[in-house]
Amino acid sequence: KTPVPTKEPEQKKVKVTIKVTPGDAKIIVLDEAGDPVNPSKGRYSLTEGRKYEIYVRKEGYQELKKTITASSGEKKYNLKLLSSDTTFKELLVSTSEIYGEELIPIDPKLDQWKDKYKAACDKECESLNIWPEVQDKNATIKVFALSGVKASTVEKDETIKSSKDKKGKEYWQIFFEDQEKEMQVRIQVTAEDGTQKDTYLTLTLEDK
Repeated sequence: KTPVPTKEPEQKKVKVTIKVTPGDAKIIVLDEAGDPVNPSKGRYSLTEGRKYEIYVRKEGYQELKKTITASSGEKKYNLKLLSSDTTFKELLVSTSEIYGEELIPIDPKLDQWKDKYKAACDKECESLNIWPEVQDKNATIKVFALSGVKASTVEKDETIKSSKDKKGKEYWQIFFEDQEKEMQVRIQVTAEDGTQKDTYLTLTLEDK
């Protein structure tokens, strides 16, 4: 007798939804052979029990990779990319404790490719205020004293504490050490994904 061929059991399909933050990040899903799986109506049809790799990419963010095994039932994945943005939105210097008033120009003008700036005050003052603002709200700022800064205003880890004006705008008041006409600080920006960038600012008095 001719043997009757046995029918292989049908491989069950699993519907998977992938949501990412930020929403315009690119999603790539690869099967075990490395072939891309394209979505249909926003969902990916995966074979139950098989492994897949999910890649999420966007310029300015850390790439995310996740390996999953398709299991029964509709699955949803919420994936978030961490920003690596350490750029400044603004970097202002002033003699006033009110944002936007009594500004002193920085030299050169703010440029994301430069990391050294100067600002000179042409009148007698004990301190100058710096107002660094980052593009990404999840990034953090620390200001470190390097030279010429009044020792009593510097913390044990060499940082300087920030203050806020009446409208809640954060700034750092930097005091000159007695008899000093020049001081230097380091502004450290730490992005959401841990990327760090240092910017050096030299503040001088040019009392006429």
